[in-house]
Amino acid sequence: MHRVIRGSLFVAFIGVINLGSNIIAIPASADVATDWNNAALDAIRADRTVPPVASRSLAIAHAAIYDAVNGIARTHEPYLVPSAVPTSASRVAAASAAAHQALLSLFPSHTSIFDGLHAAILAGIP
Repeated sequence: MHRVIRGSLFVAFIGVINLGSNIIAIPASADVATDWNNAALDAIRADRTVPPVASRSLAIAHAAIYDAVNGIARTHEPYLVPSAVPTSASRVAAASAAAHQALLSLFPSHTSIFDGLHAAILAGIP
């Protein structure tokens, strides 16, 4: 049982690492991904989310960010959702909107925090 859990966590961790390396390859803003990662970690800690679910939640959020930014840049294969967004769209806004939506569905009790972060990020876009 413990081997299965450890193996699953290792695979999830490697998946998050790989998604993170793809996000770096298509720069939106490291701050946006970091800000949303920190918001997700805060929600995970506040809800005392168990490690397997926490890993899954982080992977979902980062996969959403990756697909949103890649939908504009179109430099890599999409992870889940192919997109035909204009290449002139804001990568920062796309990354923030994707993380916002993913985390709202995963941690609905943190809606006001996620809404505030999303609004602040959008307000900072020139």
